[in-house]
Amino acid sequence: MRLLILFSLISLLPFPCAFANNLQLAQPRLLNQTSLAVTISWDNSWLLASNQPPANHDAVWLFLKYQTSQGDWKHVDLSTLDGDFGVMGNVLEIKAVSDGKGIFVKRAMMGAGTISPTVIQLAFATPLPPSFQDLKVFGIEMVHIPEGPFWLGDSAQFNHFRKGDSAGPFPVTSTLQIPVGTASGTLYNGGDAPPAADIPAAYPNGYDGFYLMKYELGQAQYVDFLNCLTYPQQAAHTVKSPDSPVGTYVLANLSTNPQRNGIVIAQSGIAGMRPARFACDASGDGRHSRPDDGQTRACNFLNWQDLLAYLDWAALRPITELEFEKACRGPEYPVPRGFAWGTASVIDANTIVQDGTENEGVTETATATAGLASHGYSGLDGPLRAGFGGHATSNRLQIGGSYYGVLELSGNVWELCVNVTLEGLNYDGKLGDGTLDITGQADVANWPISAGVGHRGGALFSGIVGEFRDLAISDRFYAELHPGLRRHTTGGRGGR
Repeated sequence: MRLLILFSLISLLPFPCAFANNLQLAQPRLLNQTSLAVTISWDNSWLLASNQPPANHDAVWLFLKYQTSQGDWKHVDLSTLDGDFGVMGNVLEIKAVSDGKGIFVKRAMMGAGTISPTVIQLAFATPLPPSFQDLKVFGIEMVHIPEGPFWLGDSAQFNHFRKGDSAGPFPVTSTLQIPVGTASGTLYNGGDAPPAADIPAAYPNGYDGFYLMKYELGQAQYVDFLNCLTYPQQAAHTVKSPDSPVGTYVLANLSTNPQRNGIVIAQSGIAGMRPARFACDASGDGRHSRPDDGQTRACNFLNWQDLLAYLDWAALRPITELEFEKACRGPEYPVPRGFAWGTASVIDANTIVQDGTENEGVTETATATAGLASHGYSGLDGPLRAGFGGHATSNRLQIGGSYYGVLELSGNVWELCVNVTLEGLNYDGKLGDGTLDITGQADVANWPISAGVGHRGGALFSGIVGEFRDLAISDRFYAELHPGLRRHTTGGRGGR
């Protein structure tokens, strides 16, 4: 048997803390069939008091997969009791979850800064089978979005949410059903795409606290996902067949310059015998997953089924467009035509330095009033590294960070969110269980599959022309555009 560690290595600075991230999981050691020790560290961690805005914290969602003797990968269920896990020292705290699909690892004490390498001990819900062949540990950086009220809409953007009887933003003040209409106390919208019906109490409307991926899903993360699938499952989530030649770019219908998506076949699969093995090769030199191969770029060319499958596999869930607005602006009153960093001005990021590396960035800089985002019609033909604006003195505008410290909710790649059409309103926030069906599709009850989803937050190729600004928090111009096709501007993230 082997022990492998898979991790997201992303060097950037999330607001509110000016430090560089460097999540690493190393030195895994199987203690017995029911427990594992692993060393975790990251360079940016924060836990803020309730009276210190934004009064939240970051965390790492940690989950495991094991490989059976037949070669398939299965999710490892962990204990649901906090006390079954161990931490060296008093720096970190482990929070178990009720479904046992992973754990949250967070800072134990108020403050901000580097988490030095710390050994944590994981407890499995049931023993691993004696015949297991391999074990992988995955980490995804998350941000906690606290429970509390917030505003929907800004009275300015296309199809914005608003109060039913006026043009003002609508307050979300509880998890109760939200009535829809044109009377006082109801939710409506300015323009097309109004809510199809009252928002059910079961629909995640953003009031409850939740965790959200700190960054857009990265290309190395998608590679990790593909490498844990069977051949038929892989075929469902790539454009090119898993038996294509080594070096084939698999998500774009382009043999060269695949619009900054560097995911390639590292070993060809054989139908009925073995799945393919994938890697990153953004440089195109045939040497895979080297320092300049774009592992930390946001993953584009994802359609809705791809994102749902990843989230189900990682035991996360899609977010709703109401949760999107909450994550962007927090409790702040909406700025008309405002972006995720809290102002209505933006600087286009399109002149790359250190291309493809973990330090990929741009020469453009934010100003005192304009945040930095990849969005314009000229320049780049694909996404930048997640968190490309981060450096040693970054502030919220320079990194394009939201109120809570979530990066690039405006720009880079589109955010795919459950909308408020009839199909979307059936969604009740059920979590993925770590398992896909045999065809590779998400199989969680009430997740919208063929409808009920749209685009929020804009992307590269989202221009700012007069009042037309896809990047604005409240803009719902494409809120009902279902991403059935893989586009070079579309990616996503999930929550829990």
